Amino acid sequence: MSQETAPRASVVIIGAPFSYTAGHYMRIIALRWLWRYGWMAALPLIGLAIASIYDLRLLVVALILALVAYPLAMCVAYMSYALKPVTIANTQMHHWECKSDGIYMEIDSEHKMDIPQPYCRYSDIARYEDSGRDIMLIYKDNRLDGFVAMPTESLQPEQLEQLISHLRQYDITNG
Repeated sequence: MSQETAPRASVVIIGAPFSYTAGHYMRIIALRWLWRYGWMAALPLIGLAIASIYDLRLLVVALILALVAYPLAMCVAYMSYALKPVTIANTQMHHWECKSDGIYMEIDSEHKMDIPQPYCRYSDIARYEDSGRDIMLIYKDNRLDGFVAMPTESLQPEQLEQLISHLRQYDITNG
């Protein structure tokens, strides 16, 4: 069968429509970055703080680094992620459809975007994380923005259990 005449996969779970604010979406990415690379950002500050025992000018350098350089770097990172299509799509009203062949993103607002479907195949997912507020499906390629996020409030409790059992069918585990 050709791709055009193939029947669409049966719907497993449809989440309620939701949208993330840009701040909440960037907070998710920032926490993932801090968990992964935060020690590298803290290492120069710790080194300069220890070295300031011998020369107080190094404490000023540490303060400049912490109060000027790091916030500027965070602004550049914010803008680079804020302008990506995945971020723009996640800040619009949308819902996820978890089907047997992957996860589909359906944008519900009047500003439709051309999003390839399925948005995410189960074979591309390494694991899922349940933070209590969001469920994140983490891609195998390990990018910072390599995740699909869905607030748990967009699913009924039985839908959440069904989603987790569905993920386990594809050997996608929590952690």
